[in-house]
Amino acid sequence: MHIPVRRLFHCISVLQVVHKRAPTRQRLLPGQGDTQRLVRAATAGAITSPICNLGELVFIHQDKLNQAGQKATLPTALKSLTTNYGYRSLLRGTLLTAIREPGHTAAWVAGAPILCQRLDGTIDNTFARVVVTGCATGTLAAAAITHC
Repeated sequence: MHIPVRRLFHCISVLQVVHKRAPTRQRLLPGQGDTQRLVRAATAGAITSPICNLGELVFIHQDKLNQAGQKATLPTALKSLTTNYGYRSLLRGTLLTAIREPGHTAAWVAGAPILCQRLDGTIDNTFARVVVTGCATGTLAAAAITHC
């Protein structure tokens, strides 16, 4: 069975979305303020970072195998990684991903909706407001993570 890593990575990204009615939310960080929303989203990013890291690692290794002329499926990429570099190679980069993901997830899941609500009376077109807030929060998150 061939599962494209890009599709797998997309599914993992979708799983990062914090559900508004999650029962654990009230126990972990009660309240509906902007700070609580940002912290919950950042926590979701940190929790899912090992899965994202593994997906990105396999995706990059599949590209390397394809460039070398080998057919790279998910099982062959995992086998190649573990055979050539050992099982510990699957954890390579986890800490850096755990540092990166909370900011991106907070900006994507909480920052953009918060900014969109605040611009509600300023920009009348909903689509334009979503595009502006998405671009602004994505740019700010990328700038903060890459330049700090």
